Amino acid sequence: MMFAGMPLPVLIALAMVGYLAAVTQSPITAFVIVMEMINGNALVLSLMATALISSNVSRAFAPPLYEALSERYKTPLLPPAPSPEVLDDGARQDTHRY
Repeated sequence: MMFAGMPLPVLIALAMVGYLAAVTQSPITAFVIVMEMINGNALVLSLMATALISSNVSRAFAPPLYEALSERYKTPLLPPAPSPEVLDDGARQDTHRY
């Protein structure tokens, strides 16, 4: 087995940082969040490498999450509505002709 000699908490931490970095495509953010969660100063290089690799692999297959979500919720800018025409006496001009 490939990871037989590695402790389970280390594998879980690496999986967490890899998953978070791949989904958000923000490797530094994922690395900092997981490192703060596990207080794993001994795993700094391993967590950084895992975050960078998984983020780059994810970019090859999918667009960045936050950019895709922002595109989804963008609304096209509509031109401003025309203002009603006002007559000299201050009354609104009736635009409907019967």
